[in-house]
Amino acid sequence: MKTASALTIWVLALLSPTTAYDGDVGIAGPPNDINVEEWESYFKTPNATGTYAFDAYNVSTPFPPKETVGGWKATIAVAANVTGDEDDNYPVTSISITAPEDMKLPAINDSRRSNESDWHVCVAFWTPKALDDDAIDDGQDDDGSCSSFLSDDCIEALNGEGNGYFWNSTNDNGCGLLPDIPEQCEDYFSDDASTYGFSLIVGANLSLLDGKPLIAVRPGPNGLGVDEDEAYDNAVRGIWTVIVNWGRRDPTEWRTPDEMPVASLLCLRASNVTEGSVNPNAAERLGLDGTFTLFIALVASSFLLY
Repeated sequence: MKTASALTIWVLALLSPTTAYDGDVGIAGPPNDINVEEWESYFKTPNATGTYAFDAYNVSTPFPPKETVGGWKATIAVAANVTGDEDDNYPVTSISITAPEDMKLPAINDSRRSNESDWHVCVAFWTPKALDDDAIDDGQDDDGSCSSFLSDDCIEALNGEGNGYFWNSTNDNGCGLLPDIPEQCEDYFSDDASTYGFSLIVGANLSLLDGKPLIAVRPGPNGLGVDEDEAYDNAVRGIWTVIVNWGRRDPTEWRTPDEMPVASLLCLRASNVTEGSVNPNAAERLGLDGTFTLFIALVASSFLLY
């Protein structure tokens, strides 16, 4: 685990972390050849976590739903020193979604429509690298709704993109084209932002929504281009923008927008730093006066030693 020290905090006060690197991204499970058990073992002692409650739908009832319910939660965790390479202790990040307690999740083999459930899920997301540095800075205390750093127009436009990213049930066509960054969000997202998500022929099996890894990232084979400390800071400060579309649509069947489930927009950051781990924001939030005070305190403490 990456632990904090007085010297580290002092240095962090003078640095301004940048956005995060994508690395190897795993969708609907861990990246590459890592199995779920090994991946989850990385996060038994995470350096930082974040859990966000949100309203969604009761997927144990017939589709389409009539109202939203509470009790859904999204969890993000960051862990360092787990890559298996003694020379590289870069952090890994995992995101999961958990249904409300006692809600039965439909079983859909290979994410195909079955007699048991008409529910399908399409998930799209942008890594922290997609956001501008100012947006990352402004969103450090966001409650998961994105409202603290994205404008109302941007959020509305992202929701519109999410509502259009549904499962096309005609011939099992799968999730549609990945959403784009709308022009209303250009002030917050970089011009070359890449969208990740489920492909045209694969959707998310709802059984994944029991806390299993849904989105996962680890350093790529070519390295991060930053040192381990900066990679850690970026991972903890990074904000993931996630869209979950809960519905399916048969183009041959007419349904009004009111009959279709609304997509969930989530902004997720591992804001709760584990005791003993480095908090990249702790010293930074002291500001100039706080930094000077910390410096004086460190100098004073050094004199006390003599």
